[in-house]
Amino acid sequence: VHEGLLKIKKVDNDTKKFNNDLIGSIISLYDINNNFIKDIEISKEEENIYLDYGNYYLIEKHPTYKYELNSNKYYFELTREKNISEITIENNKIKGTIVINKLYGGSGYDYISEKDAEFNIYDNNNNLIDTLKTDSNGMIKKTLKYGTYKIVQIKGKNNYLFSEPFEVNINESKEYVFNLKNIKKSTLIIKKLDKETKSNLSNSTILIYDKNDNLLYEEVTNEEGIIKIENIDVGNYYFIEKESPKYYKLDSNRHYFKISEYGKVYDFYLENERKIGNLEIIKKDENNNLLKGATIGIFDLN
Repeated sequence: VHEGLLKIKKVDNDTKKFNNDLIGSIISLYDINNNFIKDIEISKEEENIYLDYGNYYLIEKHPTYKYELNSNKYYFELTREKNISEITIENNKIKGTIVINKLYGGSGYDYISEKDAEFNIYDNNNNLIDTLKTDSNGMIKKTLKYGTYKIVQIKGKNNYLFSEPFEVNINESKEYVFNLKNIKKSTLIIKKLDKETKSNLSNSTILIYDKNDNLLYEEVTNEEGIIKIENIDVGNYYFIEKESPKYYKLDSNRHYFKISEYGKVYDFYLENERKIGNLEIIKKDENNNLLKGATIGIFDLN
């Protein structure tokens, strides 16, 4: 008898055990002179191959889809004295690292790193795998095994829109980087001006309605003639002046506008005409006689 027995075992590197995901990998057999002999397909926990006495090596040709290729060469010798050789080939399961960089801002604010934003990670069967929180740099790192996962934001800054849920398919051992921005809802600014001088007008009362005529806000312009409303939703609106500043005509028109997307500042200007009156000055002497040719100076209160 000039044959020996080669026993090939295929195991997961983490568990050191065989599993069905290892079935289908291809192991190539060479002699010591690098002559190809045959390919061996793994179909069970242990493959038995009979070979003539001699020196050989094994190398993996193709792993299964969930595992990384093991490029090591496994040398062995079969002799009369040692006619059985056992080779265990380990495979690392594909693992990817998801990296989330979390920012928040928009609507006139710079984007900055968001600490303590929380995300749930679910597997393909919607089982919760883990809940993760961003660090002081707004970052999360998590290593996951081969598979498809869903990432869902569950906590973040108030008045900011959360990131939409998204999927990540771990099919390579690499980093999967996601740069996520939570956008602040839009900001509405209405500025009240003198129609002629373009100077700021304070103490104008403005009503803001949605498209269904529901009153949403009643605000008064400040010293700079401005109303500022943050966190306004996308939609169609209009505003109307309820009370004009003193000495100015009321603008009773509806001014329609649309907030079309989040993360922006929408500016609108509303101008008022100053009221004009007629002033008649009659100059008389002490005997109530009209006086002609007198020069009168007119000043405002300032």
